[in-house]
Amino acid sequence: MLSLQAEALSMLSSDAGRDFIQTLKTSGDSALGYYCEARVALLDADGPQGTKRAVRVLEEAEERGVALGPRGTALLISLLMKDHVQRYNFARLKRLYREIERSNGTVTPTLHAFRHAVLCYQVGEYAEGADRFRKLRDQSRRSGIAPLRVRDVWRDPLEPDEPRRTQARVTRITTEWRAEAYVDELRQPVPLRPRHFSPPPREREVIECVIRFEFNGPLAVPLRFEQREAPRPTRRRA
Repeated sequence: MLSLQAEALSMLSSDAGRDFIQTLKTSGDSALGYYCEARVALLDADGPQGTKRAVRVLEEAEERGVALGPRGTALLISLLMKDHVQRYNFARLKRLYREIERSNGTVTPTLHAFRHAVLCYQVGEYAEGADRFRKLRDQSRRSGIAPLRVRDVWRDPLEPDEPRRTQARVTRITTEWRAEAYVDELRQPVPLRPRHFSPPPREREVIECVIRFEFNGPLAVPLRFEQREAPRPTRRRA
């Protein structure tokens, strides 16, 4: 299948193929035309340059009022995620996921549903994020399919490369691996695993933490769990 797709894209990059794409763009299937043009742009230039060209093609479609559809929108999301700046444009990414969700007859992939839920937290829509995670858990239980091993963090709005530090008040401890705390900034309770913290917290204690997102939703973890290791200094040869 992938070889056939690559062959088809190679044909579209020919002069005749490019003419065909232009015909599509001015026809009733203009979304397909822009999608094909973006894919060809990725073939014409490697790395960031090709990504920028492809994004520009899809943005041009949006500017002209062309609805990209689920396929084109998913491609745009994947391209934006490769850009160090645009990957943190949470409001834009959330809007794009919403467009895929609203497409008639589209079944939202589980990974998209997870990322959409996380984006709700990143833009401050915490209640919607919690509801989306609840639906994701319900969907997983009904399907009987093992949850995806996915992970993200609640990010610092000024330094999105870094996790956002917050505080949580421990409200209930069931076992050393199961407890619950209330995060005022999120205006909701989140689970935690007391053994992750050193020393393990007690009930009513306020702890410093960061919020990690796993498939089941937010989880309070120690900052050290999400801190990136500083690069090791290189030794100079004498």
